[in-house]
Amino acid sequence: MRVNRNLGQAGDTIIEVLIAIAIVSSVLGIAYATMNRGLKQARDIQERTEALKLLQGQVESLRFLDESGVTLPANTFCIDGSPPNPVTGFTGTTPPTAATVDVDDFNGYPDQCVQEDFYHLAIYRDGADPRLYHFSAHWDQVGGGARDQINLVYRSL
Repeated sequence: MRVNRNLGQAGDTIIEVLIAIAIVSSVLGIAYATMNRGLKQARDIQERTEALKLLQGQVESLRFLDESGVTLPANTFCIDGSPPNPVTGFTGTTPPTAATVDVDDFNGYPDQCVQEDFYHLAIYRDGADPRLYHFSAHWDQVGGGARDQINLVYRSL
């Protein structure tokens, strides 16, 4: 019986194991970061889609009220759809503009203008053309960070 004892090939060295662990860790880290970025983008798209749906509902409600002859406020308002007065006006405050959305504290929004405890909706008329309505939705992003917004414009007949 012969025993072949080649001590140089008995197993992997510690250096080889450390290099393998570093490579696997790098690959897993890159995969995790990529997946996180994709999930954040999907969440952002979902938030924007929901806000756009809410604003489109406000536009349709405004069109119906406008065609029904309901007098709409000259100042900032939102449409909550509850009878007998489906229009809720803002008192003493105006919604943020695109330039001030990050500093808005959302305190001036009536409860009826906050949808799903998340989206703050407002409609206001253009000063130069009273038939032109500006719709805005503002919200804090779910994952934290900056505020987001969507703005639409509608011209009544």
